[in-house]
Amino acid sequence: MARSIHELLALDGRTAVVTGGAGFLGTEISSTLAELGANVVIASRDEEKCRRRCEEIAARAGRAVETMPVRLDLLDRESIGAMVSTVVERFGGIDILVNNAWSGKKNTWESITEADWEHDIDICLNAVFRTVKAAFDPLRERRGVVLNIGSMYGHIAPDHRIYD
Repeated sequence: MARSIHELLALDGRTAVVTGGAGFLGTEISSTLAELGANVVIASRDEEKCRRRCEEIAARAGRAVETMPVRLDLLDRESIGAMVSTVVERFGGIDILVNNAWSGKKNTWESITEADWEHDIDICLNAVFRTVKAAFDPLRERRGVVLNIGSMYGHIAPDHRIYD
């Protein structure tokens, strides 16, 4: 017997953590995971915004899913560890980790500073490494998955003036 698309993609009972989950893309990722049945943890610097997004997503999901806002500062190693501990304490583990957060300035080659560069590296590389490292054991216990969201600017320069 053929299974429905929902049966094939169902995430019932799974727990997903979305960093940057209160932003534009993060909200849509979180909403989709909840629609598929996952409990969703929205982790971001603005806990109030996370709380509002959680309420919206839970109302839209139309299913019995739990949502949880968690304050997360990706530049603070202790904040990353505390977020993982909070999730494991509440849900017993992590099944899906979506590294989606980004914070920085849009620069041109002329305007970017050393501090801007280091900030981008800390957020886009170091924070992803630290988050996966902190969540590794809970993910491994549940045979979880990691989704790293990248930008098109990993392939092209954001300064379109350099192109013909």
